[in-house]
Amino acid sequence: MSVRQAAGADAWAVTEEHPLPRDGDASERLYQNYYLVKTMLYTRAPMAGISTAWVDGSLAGFVFHCRDMNRFRGFARSLRTCMWLASEVLRGRFGYSPSFWAGALRWGFQHFRQPRDYSERGVGSEKALPTVEAWIGTVHTVEAFRRLGVATALLGAVEDDLRAAGAPEVALWVASDNDPARQLYLKRGYEEHGTYSRISEDCLLMVKPLSPEAPEAAASTDAIQAAPGKSRVTPDSRPPGKGRAVVTDAGERVGLHIIRALGRAGVDVVATEVQERAGICPGFSSRYARETHVLPGCGEAGAAYADRLLEVGRDGDVLVPVCLNSLLSVIENRDLLSTKFRMLLPSLDALLRANDKWKLHGAAVEM
Repeated sequence: MSVRQAAGADAWAVTEEHPLPRDGDASERLYQNYYLVKTMLYTRAPMAGISTAWVDGSLAGFVFHCRDMNRFRGFARSLRTCMWLASEVLRGRFGYSPSFWAGALRWGFQHFRQPRDYSERGVGSEKALPTVEAWIGTVHTVEAFRRLGVATALLGAVEDDLRAAGAPEVALWVASDNDPARQLYLKRGYEEHGTYSRISEDCLLMVKPLSPEAPEAAASTDAIQAAPGKSRVTPDSRPPGKGRAVVTDAGERVGLHIIRALGRAGVDVVATEVQERAGICPGFSSRYARETHVLPGCGEAGAAYADRLLEVGRDGDVLVPVCLNSLLSVIENRDLLSTKFRMLLPSLDALLRANDKWKLHGAAVEM
């Protein structure tokens, strides 16, 4: 996965994937026109942008953001921007529906408000900041790429960019009933600063201080972008844990769960995945993966797979093969791998029998 700023040519791809309002009753085409205006405005503004994630040429997610909301508001309402927008309208880019432009103006006035502008409309806490310059807007992961760390990588990249630009903090709005998103932001260090009513929706204001420390997103983003055959070692100030474990199939959900479970138990985890599945690999972006390594395929090149595992491992490491193909390769090369790794493996016959439904049924009948 690669992360980059969206250009004008990406506007329609972002627009097509932009989530629709939950309670909207207008046509989808009208909303798409509205989001196209929004997307093009963000890509044109020098103080704003859209960070996008791409996997094999497909859009995986995006985050709208700006460094200075007040300057962005001035840019959006400037004569130059109005002239550009009028020229796009004359070209038929957005359509001429009065309801569309009424909705667009309504969004424009709401979008650039500071929290204090909502103080009489909602319930704000005493912690609510009077003015926040840097903001994160829409955060969206495309359905096919969810639960793979896309949003986390994008948020980290945006926060690093804003930190480098000198922003002392960053704020965002999240629907008060969107608990998964709220938990993600809390985990990333955002604090709740009150509930406000925005465009007929109750939203939480969440703010995160951006300390001038080293960028936090580099490790996870680099891990996802690791080129085939490359490795990554994440610096860590933690004291030595309870030994090391080399976990295969980090791109599978079960592999990610094993990485997390071992990491939480204090084990130093080395995450591995075969080359064809390393393009987007959730285990590589886990904070519990101390190292990540890409391996050759474990099919016909089983010997090469085992040789690469020997290069990755250290004497006394525990090898945890996760899925069937990696288990087969490890069992077939058991004698070679046992010179370095500690392993607890079934016999080849037991593994094949457990993965054969008819044999498994027969064994159940015999019992």
